[in-house]
Amino acid sequence: MKQKIFTLVLMLAMVFVASSAWAQGNAQNPYPGGTYSYNLNGIYTSVTNATATLAWTGMTQTATVTTTHDVVTANEVYEIDGMNDHIFDFSITYNMNETSGPKTLRVTIKDGATGCENYITLSINVQTPPTIALQITSATDIVCQNLGTPANNENAATPIIGTQPSPNQLTFVITPTPSTGVTTYTYDFHIELGDWAFGATPLTVYSVASAIGTPTFAAGTTGYDISGASGATTVVVRFTTTPNQAQEDFAAVISNPVLTVSSVDYTTGNTITDPVAGTNVSTITFMPAIGTFSF
Repeated sequence: MKQKIFTLVLMLAMVFVASSAWAQGNAQNPYPGGTYSYNLNGIYTSVTNATATLAWTGMTQTATVTTTHDVVTANEVYEIDGMNDHIFDFSITYNMNETSGPKTLRVTIKDGATGCENYITLSINVQTPPTIALQITSATDIVCQNLGTPANNENAATPIIGTQPSPNQLTFVITPTPSTGVTTYTYDFHIELGDWAFGATPLTVYSVASAIGTPTFAAGTTGYDISGASGATTVVVRFTTTPNQAQEDFAAVISNPVLTVSSVDYTTGNTITDPVAGTNVSTITFMPAIGTFSF
């Protein structure tokens, strides 16, 4: 019996699935945790129950395959319906713990249960997961408290309380440095303000705001969690104090950086860059106290 030769043409649509539009990498250079789409077209068979089998060489973790084709067995075998110029499309989600380096994807097409087989391979190079480094600096050097207005006349001078005008605020800038090639991303972090910022000393923080929305107070800490930043962002701390208090240094500290690329969170390898001495500190200067007039 003459063996029928099948010709397979592999066409990779270099377009990522909508939920994972990566800033770097592609279907042949995937990142752990990412999902990528593959289309294998030009498939001709003589039967309607042909199958496609996926297999890998070099993979250390199990990847997840998603496709609309019916599963024939649990071993990555899928039924291909139709006989002429068929397309086998599927998506692969790579395990977050997959090692970087070259792998091989093999797709074998079989012409029915007992028919001939033909296969095609695709070289895949799994990339090292992306990382991010964050650094915090103070954009406010020295701050004097803004007192009540209008000026008090023949009464004890009183610091303003409640909603503060802008002079009573400290601004910190968080600057991200993602790994090479990462251009579309967001990141999360925790900013620590210290016990004294919540009433342990005369400085009282009453408002913390960020450029990307309302920070979330982190229970059990003295700081806030901020999510969804992209590029450099700011955190503004508004405060009240009382006069006749010693000068205080307000040092904000960040931690727990998380890099998100197309809905995949990366926590390993991220770093906090140590600020140059004093650059993450805002100094709140001594405010003179005033009593009352006497006659």
